[in-house]
Amino acid sequence: MPLIADGQLFASFPVNAYLVFLFLKSQILAFAANLDPDSSAATKHLYIKHVDDKGDHLMLNDELNIIGIMDWRMACVDPASEAFGPSLVTAEMSDIYNGESSLTIHEHALAHLLKAKGVADLADTMSNDERLLIFIFGLDYDIPWNETLLLIRGIWTVIGVYRDTDWKAWKEDHGRCTVHCHCHTLTLTDSLIIMSTGSSSSPSNWVTGSYTGNSDGLRITITTFVVIAWYNSIELMVLIFSIFKQYKGIYFWSLLISTAGILPYSIGFFMKFFDLTSAIWVSLTLVTVGWWTMVTGQSFVLYSRLHLVVQNTRVLSFVCGMIIANVFLLHIPTTVLTYAANYEQSYKYLHAYNIMERVQVAGFCAQELIISGIYIWETTRMLKLNPNRDNRNIILQLFMMNLVCILMDIALIAVECANYYIYQTTLKATVYSIKLKIEYGVLNKLIYIAKQSAGRQPEDPYIELSRLSPIANSDTTRTTTQSKPRRSSIEGISFRLRALVASPHCRQDR
Repeated sequence: MPLIADGQLFASFPVNAYLVFLFLKSQILAFAANLDPDSSAATKHLYIKHVDDKGDHLMLNDELNIIGIMDWRMACVDPASEAFGPSLVTAEMSDIYNGESSLTIHEHALAHLLKAKGVADLADTMSNDERLLIFIFGLDYDIPWNETLLLIRGIWTVIGVYRDTDWKAWKEDHGRCTVHCHCHTLTLTDSLIIMSTGSSSSPSNWVTGSYTGNSDGLRITITTFVVIAWYNSIELMVLIFSIFKQYKGIYFWSLLISTAGILPYSIGFFMKFFDLTSAIWVSLTLVTVGWWTMVTGQSFVLYSRLHLVVQNTRVLSFVCGMIIANVFLLHIPTTVLTYAANYEQSYKYLHAYNIMERVQVAGFCAQELIISGIYIWETTRMLKLNPNRDNRNIILQLFMMNLVCILMDIALIAVECANYYIYQTTLKATVYSIKLKIEYGVLNKLIYIAKQSAGRQPEDPYIELSRLSPIANSDTTRTTTQSKPRRSSIEGISFRLRALVASPHCRQDR
C-alpha cells in the first residue's frame, strides 16, 4: 500500500488499487482466523522466503535439493502460513481470476512431500485456508485495468462478494466504510488521500505534511524557486527604501507590503516541504500571512498606477471593489480550509481545500488579468492616437511588459491545473517577485514620457532608480485631471506624471 501511495505501483489507477488492497487489509482477521493457532510451526518458527515467489531465486544441486537462495536483498521473513501456504509456483492463474480457492494437483503433491519429510504441521498449513493465496497475490501490477478488474472479481468471489457486483457501486460503498488510521477515524478514501498527499513522490501531492519523496531534482527545483524569490524580494526592499524619501501613499505601501510578503510566503513553504519544524502552525501562518500580503498587495500595485491611463472613475471603482471583494471571497475561505485540512486531515476538508486552491489561483490570476487587460487596452488606444515614434515605442514596451505578466499568470494556472502543487506554490513566489521587478521597468517608461513631455530629456530612456517617482498621491492626481481640459491620452499621462515627478515623497537629485 505505501508503494501505491508513493506512485511506484498502479500509477494508472492508484485510487482503485489502493481501495482494493485496503479492503483486503480489512479482511486479514477473517483469513487468519482459520489458521491453526496451536500449530507450533505457525506460531513459533519463521521462514526465509523470497518476495517474488516464482521459484527462480532458488539454487538447486543435481539431486534438486535447495542449497541456497539468490538475491538475499529481496528475501523476507514469513510465518509458516505464508511460507508454506498456497504458492504462485504451484497455483493455476485461471483459478485466481475465477476466484477458485481449491488446492491444485501440484499443491497436493507438495503437501504429500512435506508429510513424507516428517513435517506434517507444515503440510497441514497448506490446506488450512486456500483463500490465502488470493490475499497474498492481490493484484498484478503490470496489467491493464480491464484485466485487473477480473482479478478483483476473483477476490470478491473468494471472499463472498457477488462476482458481478458493479465496480462503481462497490467503490462508492466501500469508500464510505470507516477504519482506524493514524489514531483518527477515517474513511477508506480519507486514508488514501492522506497517504497520497503526505507520502507520494509526485509533485502534485503534499497538500499536507512535508516532502518525503526521493527526488533530488524536485528538492533542487523547490530550493531554486525559493532562493530566487528571496533574492528578488530583498533587492526590491533595498530599492524601495532607496527610492522613497517619505513613506506615504497607496503605491509605496502596496509595493512595500507585497514585496515583504514574498519572504514569509516562500520561507513558510520551504519549512513545510523540508520539515524544518514540528509546529505545523508556524509554517502555515507564515505561508498565510505572506500569501495575503503578496497577492492582494500586487493587485493594489497594479491598481495604483491604473489611474494614469484610465480616467473613468467607474472603472477604477470597479477594480478597487473587485480587489476588496476577493479578500472575502478567496482569501478567507482558503485560509480556513488550509488550517482545517492540515489539522483535521479529513477527506472532506482535503477535498474542499483542493477545490478552493484551484478556485483561488484562477480567481486571483483573473483579477490581475482584468487589471492588466484594462491597462493594455488603454495603451493600445494610445498607440493609435500618438504619432511620436519614441513614445509609441515606449508604449509598445509597456504593452509587452504587461503581456509578460499575463503570461506568467497563465503559466501559474496551467501548473495548478496539471496538479503540480509543490511547483505551483513555490513558483508563485518567484513569479510575483519578477512581476514586482517589472513594475520598476513600467514606471521608468512612464516617467520617461512625463519628463520628455516636460522638456527634461533624460540621459538614458531608463531613468535611474534614484529618480523614480512613486504614484503616491491619487488625490492630487484626481484634482489635477479634473481641473484641466481634456487632453490626448499620451498628454494626459505626461501631465499627471509631471505633477508626481516633483513629489516630495521621492528622493530627488540635489
